[in-house]
Amino acid sequence: MTDTLEIAITLTDVKFYKHCDEILIIEFENEATLELADIAEFQNHQVSIMGDEPCKVVNIICPDFSVTKEAREYGNSEEAYKYLKASAIVCNTLAHRILGSFFIKIQRPPRPTRMFNDLKSAIAWLETID
Repeated sequence: MTDTLEIAITLTDVKFYKHCDEILIIEFENEATLELADIAEFQNHQVSIMGDEPCKVVNIICPDFSVTKEAREYGNSEEAYKYLKASAIVCNTLAHRILGSFFIKIQRPPRPTRMFNDLKSAIAWLETID
């Protein structure tokens, strides 16, 4: 999906790409588990790549991606969204689409958030957000 983009930062199971001045792509690989401590680390990397103004983020999640309860609860807070204008989630598994749709509808993230099947559609949607 991200073969033509230059990697800005690579961590174990996570890659950060700067798509343009307003869009950051975070790609989770292998059996990535997002924990509470990871969110602060990811925000620091986001600021180092994109600056300290809120930007739009695409999260590409892998089939075995999971989020701890603590990370999920914090991830829906205003504090967690302080560097985000909008968030697009790209996934290809039915289970993730069901869980993601449930999260978006029930938890109501504080910024625009949508699920997509492909990166191109996610970026196109983010480009419509001011």
